[in-house]
Amino acid sequence: MYGFFYKTNLKIIQTRYQYDDKQRLDQITDAEGNITRHHYNNTAPHLEELISQVRYPDGSQIQMDYDDLGRLITYTDALGHQVTYQYDSEGKPSNCSGQLI
Repeated sequence: MYGFFYKTNLKIIQTRYQYDDKQRLDQITDAEGNITRHHYNNTAPHLEELISQVRYPDGSQIQMDYDDLGRLITYTDALGHQVTYQYDSEGKPSNCSGQLI
């Protein structure tokens, strides 16, 4: 576990970063004890470093889905807005649809 400490207005502020056994960021705990959690893609070993979901202290979350090559294909924000990405035969982004606003 790692953390940053600093003083402001005579108050110590602390943020803690906790990592899982694969050294991936697992959770962030702020000075008030609020926890943000990171979840990773476990569909294939070569994709396990990709964050698939972030859950915020207020219960909201963002979601990322990837294809078998590890390319982002869907991003869903905390309000449920979604963007979908497509790629051409060379693996380059070819289309993006949806909006996050």
